[in-house]
Formats: sequence, C-alpha cells, structure tokens
Amino acid sequence: MKLTILCAFASFFFFGSVSAQENKGIIKKTVIKRVTVRDTVVETTVTSDVAEEKSVFQVEGNDQEEQQTTVVTKTNNTSEVVQNEITSDAENKTKIAAIMAKKQAELDASVTAEKAKAAQEKLLLDQRKKELMEQMEVNRKKLEKRPKHMAKLIKDNGL
Repeated sequence: MKLTILCAFASFFFFGSVSAQENKGIIKKTVIKRVTVRDTVVETTVTSDVAEEKSVFQVEGNDQEEQQTTVVTKTNNTSEVVQNEITSDAENKTKIAAIMAKKQAELDASVTAEKAKAAQEKLLLDQRKKELMEQMEVNRKKLEKRPKHMAKLIKDNGL
C-alpha cells in the first residue's frame, strides 16, 4: 500500500512536471479583393488573401510562481483566386461602335468641308490670276502704243 501511494505520488509529480500548460491563440484575417476591368471584355477576378497568425504561450507545468513563458508564433499567408471570370459586354461594344461611327462621321464631314474650302480658295485664286493677267495685258497694250511719229518697237526674242 505504501508502495502504491508512493508510485502514484511519484507519477503525479513526474507527469505533472513533464506536461506543460499551453494557451493557443489564432488570429485569422481574410481580405477579399474584387478587381473588374471593363472594356468590350469584362474581366472579373476575386482573390482571397488569408493572413493567419498562430501563437502558442507555453508555461512549464510545475508549481512555481511567476514562471517564464515562451511564445511561439507561426505566420501563414496564403492567396488564392476564388473566381476568375471573363465575359463579353455587348452594351459597351454597342456604345463604342456608336462613338466610333460618330467620330468617323465627324471626320468625313470635316474632310468634305476642307475640300469645299480648298475648291473655293482655288476659284478665288484663279479669278484673281485672270484679273491680273487682264490688267497686265491692258498695261502692255498701253506701253506698246506709241505716238505716230515714233518707230514701232521691235520684239527681242532673247537673242
């Protein structure tokens, strides 16, 4: 009987001092990001970023007061794509087509206006040139006209 009480007492102290007290704390932060890129093709990506921090406070299992604690911290960062979706945006395609058609119409109107303006300027230049040629012809006739007693001018052909 003494032996069993002694064995029980010894085993209590042995297993009591070997086993340590642990306090576990888990901090888990999850951030979900949704990125949407719009054009004629809509790309939607949903990612989940998980930052997990596990901390374990360990205290030895003896009966001493004010024992040293050891803190073991493990961090785990994971990122995974939850959803990756690519779709076509018909409404946006029609809007872009309408804008492009409007720009093309404006460009065509501008080109025709510039051509009409150039033709008008060409007519004015031709008319001005014709007037100058007529005026030059009148001046030439005035200069060639000589009084009766003067001899006529002989044209020099550049020889």
